[in-house]
Amino acid sequence: MKFSEHYRKEEAFRLLEWKREHHATGPTFDQECWELGVTVGTPAEAGLLCVTQNRSPEFKLARIYRLEGQALRVVWEATVATYANWLDLTPLLDAEGGLVLSEGFPRSCEMAAGQAEGMGRNGPPSTQLIRPACTKVGKYRYENHRYRLVERAPPQRYPVGSY
Repeated sequence: MKFSEHYRKEEAFRLLEWKREHHATGPTFDQECWELGVTVGTPAEAGLLCVTQNRSPEFKLARIYRLEGQALRVVWEATVATYANWLDLTPLLDAEGGLVLSEGFPRSCEMAAGQAEGMGRNGPPSTQLIRPACTKVGKYRYENHRYRLVERAPPQRYPVGSY
């Protein structure tokens, strides 16, 4: 499932506004966020998924925050999109609080890497972002106050020109 299909733009809110309404402390920069429909961590607490857009090089960084008392704390983060939306990764929490980071559409990682490599030195420095982001695709478990990768998704390999 694509990131934009699960986390719909019209359902997003601004983090600083949410913090003000909930009398919470935490990040001081504004981000686009969504409330997670399930609780995060142990003991279970409310959570938010927030994204920030970096302009140079262009990418989106997603963070999952856990509300502990009145403080928001980062419990997971990863690059979920790169230049021209070549890369599309979607973090999803299940009912038990486990996290899965999956490709938003089949072959997203390989297609993004192929596009970036095809542009060579004249293109954006996306390959340095894409490959590390794709190594984070897999299943996570909440332990020691953070989500930890416990099962990496197998790398997808496709013949050159198959995208």
